[in-house]
Amino acid sequence: MARTIVDIALIEYNGTPLTTVRSFSPKGSDPSAPVKTMNRRRRPIGYTRGVPEHSADLEVVIPVGTPEVDWRELKRAGTTFLLTWTEAEAGKRRSLVDCRVNDCSPSFDEGGEVKMTVSVVALDERAEN
Repeated sequence: MARTIVDIALIEYNGTPLTTVRSFSPKGSDPSAPVKTMNRRRRPIGYTRGVPEHSADLEVVIPVGTPEVDWRELKRAGTTFLLTWTEAEAGKRRSLVDCRVNDCSPSFDEGGEVKMTVSVVALDERAEN
């Protein structure tokens, strides 16, 4: 059985393409909760609209020598940046705006490859076309 490529994401950090990213998973949530009030039926009457949350997890290979992006330095400095990705289907571009690195944790692969899992939080997500 032949393998087929379903989707490819090209990830950019402030306009610079990242080649060491092995996996990228953006997440977005808009939590809502029932409104509990005192009424005769003792039932919620509706839902409140939550505050949207945007984040992403990146698995990055750490190359020997100078890395593309020093994720630990970004975390330490608290620098904000723009993270953009292009989906292969129809060339849709999306961006996480005002990102900050929330967590960096190293991991190791069976083959001896040094990786780092980077958690990023953002203030907004927008579509660019």
